Amino acid sequence: GLAPCRPGSIGVVAFKRKFPRLYPDLVESQLLSLVAMLDPRNTGHVSEHAFCVLFRDRDTNTMAMENQISRALYRRFRTLDIAFANFNTKNSGRLSPLEFTRGLKRLDLGISEAQIVHFVRATDSDGDGFVDHTEFLDMFRRDRHKLLQEDITNCLHLTYGSAATAFSAFCDGAK
Repeated sequence: GLAPCRPGSIGVVAFKRKFPRLYPDLVESQLLSLVAMLDPRNTGHVSEHAFCVLFRDRDTNTMAMENQISRALYRRFRTLDIAFANFNTKNSGRLSPLEFTRGLKRLDLGISEAQIVHFVRATDSDGDGFVDHTEFLDMFRRDRHKLLQEDITNCLHLTYGSAATAFSAFCDGAK
């Protein structure tokens, strides 16, 4: 994929060239981590869906819920890897919406059905209908990568108003 943009995507090469203009403090290793999260299958393109999921608008209630789930996962399972394995009852390496829903319900956090549906969709960054290990870690991990993601999200929303508008600006300028 050397094409700079196809409908609903931007080429990884163009993304790597353009993104640091928005966030100049980004070092190469951080940029490569972002690309790995945005193009987990190494297709050479960053999809609009993956971009908008990673840098999505999140209200304070959603962020609080993510933090609550993350704390519960670490408290109950010690690591996110163990939590994922526990949720993955079919041992398929990816969570079906039903497995993900059942796993969240077992945490007994009082999460509503609507909130669970939201988390299933939000966690499935590639839009394939399943939550793979990487997507699970990306949603619930609390580390420097997550903090960087949150900083970039804030920057995008302050500059462009939304992740979708920022993505359109990248794609339009990539042609």
